[in-house]
Amino acid sequence: MAGFEKHFDLGAYGKEMILTVKNRTGIPTSVGIAPTKALAKVANKIAKKFSTRIGGVYVLDNPEKTRKALLWKKIGDVLGIGRQYEKRLLALNIRNAQKFVELHDDYVRKELSVVRLRLKRELSGLTTLSLEATSKKKNTVTRAFEICYSDYNEFKERVPTYAVRIGEKLRRQESNFSLLQVFIQTNQFRNDLKQ
Repeated sequence: MAGFEKHFDLGAYGKEMILTVKNRTGIPTSVGIAPTKALAKVANKIAKKFSTRIGGVYVLDNPEKTRKALLWKKIGDVLGIGRQYEKRLLALNIRNAQKFVELHDDYVRKELSVVRLRLKRELSGLTTLSLEATSKKKNTVTRAFEICYSDYNEFKERVPTYAVRIGEKLRRQESNFSLLQVFIQTNQFRNDLKQ
């Protein structure tokens, strides 16, 4: 976000994004804009919750708005906290994201984990998480055949094509895998055919 606010009205830009998505797909959306990924998720939640009042866009562009947003965000609703950490934080009277941000870094690292420390820093406005996930535990390629096959030999050539695609995805991500699963199922929407 740094630098964009000098050249763009971020609220207007968010409304333009909403209008574009609505016109092209018909899907209603909301937009949260903030300096970090974690704060953008908080802003988006506010944009969704108060959509009719604020027009579906919420921009966290100053410390006071950010503080108010974090006070509003319940600790259990912060993506990345989870139930077990929520229980521990509630026991310490940490009921919202702002209280979590106020915890000392050493305490968060030692008692909650390095991942929670990164989250705390993100909620504080310091970028630590990349926009893209760095490593995925699962990758999938799924396709529906355009016609119904009734003989194994008719579709056996298609399956390796999808295996090649998942291999290409993994190479692009510089990943590897230890298990490859292939599944085939009947068309659940065709009740007139044998399932």
